[in-house]
Amino acid sequence: MDSALLDAPQWCFYAGRMRWDGLFGDMEAQLAAARQQDLETEISERVRLELAGISLADRLRAAAGSQLHITVRGQLQFFGTVSCVGLDWLLLSVSTRSVLLPLGALVRVSGLGPQAVEPVGRVGISLASALRNLMRDRAGVVLYLADDGSPDAGLTGVLDGVGQDFVEFSVLPAMEPARSHKVTARYVVPFSMLLAVASQAEDRP
Repeated sequence: MDSALLDAPQWCFYAGRMRWDGLFGDMEAQLAAARQQDLETEISERVRLELAGISLADRLRAAAGSQLHITVRGQLQFFGTVSCVGLDWLLLSVSTRSVLLPLGALVRVSGLGPQAVEPVGRVGISLASALRNLMRDRAGVVLYLADDGSPDAGLTGVLDGVGQDFVEFSVLPAMEPARSHKVTARYVVPFSMLLAVASQAEDRP
């Protein structure tokens, strides 16, 4: 036997006895695995870079028509279908009601897929504009407020005015029309304290 073979590493003997198709097949598999790993790394890096330019509103817009379970501050929870998403708010259809949620009040969202729509920047309907639309309609609403002791109860009434960062709200008995002699209290509420603005059960658009 050639002394050069005796001096070779032991694995060379095993490699020499392998079928060539198996040898090259194994090499191809290793190469494919390395390529796949490189591709996955590239995709992960691309996703990280793309995600940096995506807002929560972009993710929520991609979920239009989907059902989400949303928790806002105070552990107030809503389960419904996404029907509209603005710059800083979304509208859920919840059973027989519509619920407008400021994005700043959200604590967690369950049910979102991995998709996002193309970022739209500052183009879109703001929370203030959405609330002014409800005010003009004189729709009966239920206002859920942060730090209100029992946010589940909410305040029933109508929006009387909407400023840059606050609403003026008249409290009325449930389902009562907006008449001054029925008003039991009037409040000015900063946007930062709004958890949700919901239609009354029979007022669903």
